[in-house]
Parts: sequence; C-alpha cells; structure tokens
Amino acid sequence: MESRQVFGVKGNVTSSLISKLSLHIALALALWIPAEAALTVENVAVDATNPTSFLMEAESLNPNETADRESVQGELLLQLFNPSFFAEDELEVEATFGLVKQSNGLPVPLQTTPSNTVLVISDTFTLGPRDRDIVSIYGALQPAAPLDPAINYRVSVSVRARSHSGPWSAPSVFQGSWRKWVHFFNTDTDDASLNVKVFTGPLTVTDRQILHSVAGESHFKATLGMTLHRYDLESLPQPAAEVPVTFHLRLINSATSEEVLVDPPSLTVQRSLLARSTDDPPNPVTDAWTQDFAFAVAAGQVLDPVATYQLEVTVTAEDPDTTPLSVTPSVRTAVAERYLQLSGNLWFGGVQTIFTALANDPSPPMTLNMGIYTTQVAVAEGSAPDAPGRRYGDSTPLSVSYDTVSGDLTMTGGTQTLTTTETDIVTLAGLRLVRGVIRLDFSGAQLESGGIILPAGFGVSTNQNSRRHQFALDLLEKKKM
Repeated sequence: MESRQVFGVKGNVTSSLISKLSLHIALALALWIPAEAALTVENVAVDATNPTSFLMEAESLNPNETADRESVQGELLLQLFNPSFFAEDELEVEATFGLVKQSNGLPVPLQTTPSNTVLVISDTFTLGPRDRDIVSIYGALQPAAPLDPAINYRVSVSVRARSHSGPWSAPSVFQGSWRKWVHFFNTDTDDASLNVKVFTGPLTVTDRQILHSVAGESHFKATLGMTLHRYDLESLPQPAAEVPVTFHLRLINSATSEEVLVDPPSLTVQRSLLARSTDDPPNPVTDAWTQDFAFAVAAGQVLDPVATYQLEVTVTAEDPDTTPLSVTPSVRTAVAERYLQLSGNLWFGGVQTIFTALANDPSPPMTLNMGIYTTQVAVAEGSAPDAPGRRYGDSTPLSVSYDTVSGDLTMTGGTQTLTTTETDIVTLAGLRLVRGVIRLDFSGAQLESGGIILPAGFGVSTNQNSRRHQFALDLLEKKKM
C-alpha cells in the first residue's frame, strides 16, 4: 500500500502570521499513513501567550475570570496543508503540554491533571482541497506551587498525529522560549500580611573614591535597580500601604572574605503601594525606582588600597507595622573593585597643600613595596593654606606615598608651581616680602623669585658709586620657605 509522510518540511512559507510568530521549521515526525490521507504539517511553534509575566492563583476562584491568569498559557501552533486537488482531509493531533524548570530540567507539578505534570489536549482539523491554514491547540498549565521568580521556565509540548483513526505517529517534542514569572499564590481576602514581592536589578558602584576636601565627595556611591509588586484581595478598597524597604550594606574583601564595616550599615525607605492595579481585570501593582546609596568606611576601619572589595546589598521588606514579610531577601553583589579614601592633603616636604580635583584615578597604579603604598596623582586643582591666593595643578603626574589611616599623600617625585595673578606680599621679621615664583617639590616650597620692601626711611644701593637708594631689594637666588 502506498503511503505518504504527514509531518515534514514543505519549503517556503509566506504567511505573514508565521513571520510574526517566528515559527520554527518543524522536526520531521516520520509518520506514514495510507495514501488517501495526505494532510501534512509544515511548521510548528510553541510558546506561552500570557500578556504579562504575572500569575495570580486567586483568579482560579474568580467566577467571572476568563483569561486563566492563574495559569501559564501554552500554545501549540501548527501550519497545515492539504495537497489534494479534489478531496478534503483531516488530521487528529494530540498535544501533551508540560512546564519545564531550567535549573534542573524537571517538569513542574501541575494542578487538575491525573499525572500531575502534564496536560493532554487533542483536536481534529479538517482542510479543503489545496487549503493551507494555521491552527492552535491551547493548554492552561496551572502550577501546584509558587514558581520561583529567579528561575526560567518554558512550555514543552510532545506532539503526535494520526489520520482517519489510523496509527499514531512517533511523538516529537517542541519547546518554547525561557521566561520568568511573578507568581502570587495567595487566595484569601484581607490577608493579615501584605503580599509583596521584591526584585532587584543591577548593583552598580558609581564612585569608588572619597575626596574629603570637596563637599559632597565624602562618600562612596552606588545605585540599585528596584521593583516591588503587590497583589492583595480586599473586601473593601483600602488606602495605599506604606511598605518599609530596608537595604543592608556590606563591603567584603574579595580575596579574604573579610568584611569592612560601613557607615551607614543599612538604609530604610518607605514605598506606597495599593493592593492591586485599577486595570480591568486588575493586575499586581508595580513600583519601580533606582535606589541611591552613599556610604563610607566606619570609624576605625581601614581599606587596603591594593585589595579589591565587593559591595553586597541585601533587600528586605516589611508590613507597615515592621513585621517582616514572608519574602525571600533579595541579595545583589557588585563587581570586585579597588576603593580609595583621600583626605585631599598632599604634602611637599613639610608644606601642606590641599587638592580638590584630580586628572587621573590613583587606584590602578597603587602598589605596595616594603610596607609603603605608592601611586601617582595628577593634580588639576590645588592650593596651599600658607599661600591662600595661590593655586597649583597642571595635571602632571606626581609620584606620591599614601597613608591608609589619614588618607594623606606625600610627594616623592616631581614638581609643581604655585602661581597667582595678584601681588603676593607677606611680612617676615618686620620686612615685607614680595613673593614671585614658588616651586613645590619633595623638600618643600622654594621661592625662585621675589623681593624685600624696606621700612619707611630705609633704602639700599647695589652700586657703591651711586648715592641713590632703592626702597626695595630684588631676590634672585632661590630661598627655601
């Protein structure tokens, strides 16, 4: 008896619907049936069709609910073709739906099915001569327990077919894309505790350097993407609840796992959430924001400038009365990086200067040798308390040593010039000194040019043949200040 293949690839597919759904080329199911039945399956696709990522178990108790929002809505799409020029034909398809967990590859237990892990749906499709059509089989997969929002799941369908009550084809398995679900499993009205779920996005450290000489730069800074979802059933509408969300911060040495205490160690914010959205039908309420953190090392704690540290943030939520909610704390860890605390003091010998801007990051070149930390700094803006009208900082790299306790830097190589656009006059031992160019180096401050203005009635002559006296004396030699 002649036979024909029912499941197989049939070349080009031009349907715009198929393009929109990104249908996969079907795997050959190798079903052979009698010649009088020639209906074929050209393409197959599987996925979940839920319009949102929310599942609400309470919807299973809603007599007016028609969208099955308590279930993952699996859909099997089949493109069928009848190659006959004269007769219509039919094909019976049996779809065995399941929901697979990515972390272990095992099926998820389901409700209302005898086997507890699969849902079997059958349907028969009829096509006229030369007809091509896209048909669907749906499976509502209602989990028996809450799905883990941190784990991916996907719809899996085992498909077999037969024609005219003939033998079944060997089954072939088709799988949808991986998806995460926010699953609210509560079903009681007016729960004593809020049903809130906490989700965190990336934790990013935006500033790993403290510079105490600049206002607003005395803390390390970080950001964390945050999302809360709430879905509660209320007998009467209630005002929005104020949900305390607490962030616990830890700074951990990535090599030794030792913790450096930070200040503040935690931060609590209040977020306002209604029980459900005002949509029809209602959905969980979503509150999304970016949380900012500003923290420093606690008193008595010291950072190793050549070690890397990871910022860890643990997020918890509470009822308005501060009773902890029964949600798993969400933990996020930033990438391991170096952190650096700078006082802003840069010492040139015994001369103190204060910098307020750097043109480089001193962390990467920081090294430890013979118990001394050294690096390079490129000062862009700096001043000296003993010469308040002067500035220095040409972004030239300077070699410095670093004190981990005070955060001070001491210059060990390089020079800078203290400059001013105004006349710089100081009084020393009753004489007024005009300071010109002042050079800073590892030994301190050197006056490279200047002069002395003599008291009234005094003068000086540098020419023994002249009786004309000057009221000031230029200093051309370098004088240590």
